[in-house]
Amino acid sequence: MLFELARLEDIKMTASLRHSRTRSMFVKLNKVVNDKDKKPLFQIAKELLISAVTFKCLPSHYFTDLLYRKSEKNYLDYLTSREIVRVHQALHSLDALDILDNKLLFHEHFSHRGLRVPEQLCYNLKDRWFMDASLGIPDVEIRSVGEFLARMAEIFSRSGCHAIFAKPIRGSMGAGIRRITRDMLSLQRAEVQQVFESMRARGHIVQKEVVQNAELKRLNATSLNTIRMDVFLNDEGTPEIISAYLRTGVAGSFVDNVSAGGVYVGIDVGTGRLHEIGRKRIQFGGTECETHPDSGIKFKEFVIPDFSEVKAMACRATQLLQERLVCWDIGIAVDGPVLIEGNGWYGLSAPQIAYGGYRRNSVFLKAMQAAGMKTRKGH
Repeated sequence: MLFELARLEDIKMTASLRHSRTRSMFVKLNKVVNDKDKKPLFQIAKELLISAVTFKCLPSHYFTDLLYRKSEKNYLDYLTSREIVRVHQALHSLDALDILDNKLLFHEHFSHRGLRVPEQLCYNLKDRWFMDASLGIPDVEIRSVGEFLARMAEIFSRSGCHAIFAKPIRGSMGAGIRRITRDMLSLQRAEVQQVFESMRARGHIVQKEVVQNAELKRLNATSLNTIRMDVFLNDEGTPEIISAYLRTGVAGSFVDNVSAGGVYVGIDVGTGRLHEIGRKRIQFGGTECETHPDSGIKFKEFVIPDFSEVKAMACRATQLLQERLVCWDIGIAVDGPVLIEGNGWYGLSAPQIAYGGYRRNSVFLKAMQAAGMKTRKGH
């Protein structure tokens, strides 16, 4: 009976996912059709045919990776979705993915091995709340919004912070993350009620807000602007950085995710300097910009602070996880880098666009070889 119920839930989730993907596909297609910067239709058709014959698959990445635009000349340098799946399937282990996908395990594993992660204040499993020992607050059951408000007020008082983040223990792309401030407890009861009900429905961890480095705060002050860096662990056990890009939110958003309308811009891994052009994802128009849309700061003039320490943290985290291919999200606090999260099965659309196609990335070619794949174009 339990198996049948679980299977039914899987079917519902799969159907919902398919519906979401279908809807997303039509949104993206509409953006392509109305994009004034697209290549002539004859050229698009020709390049699609060449890609299909070359890679022996439907080249859906031609649109999601913005290869239909006039500025994109090296469209054959981009990996297909099928190739990306093959790399992930070959290089990931279930044990490592369990740690990456579960924020409690993630915090436990890396914090106890000397890597700086966001400070955890507590976590809940339905009505049961488990408090960090540093707060001096006993574990407790919370069954009403009144009890929730009282305990949140106590957490704020004991921790001394102004804002905290409640994150689903299992979740990705910023889904379900809630930012709670002291003011919300007294001024926004309806929103607090929603947060409480959401947290009762599924387990969450509660972390202190990372106070962002002043230089990164200039780009956008309302979100923690993070560096996304993917790393390959080579056959000798040495981590090699594939590429990196900065994700920065837009005014009013407390998350920097590109799936929430944020901007991403490539980083020169050698110098930490941003590339000239930033972009939004295709469902947000695939907009290109040379300056941040709100702060007006020119990307090419901006250098990531503490970038050497960011690279060192990404490499150290990879060694501690012993996973062949990982994408790390790292924020920079006022006193240095903080490991926010890691991603196993991560999308390559944004990094490929920011870098210019992974088929010409020497480190990723090593990852493909480790996955047992040929690296010549078309194979």
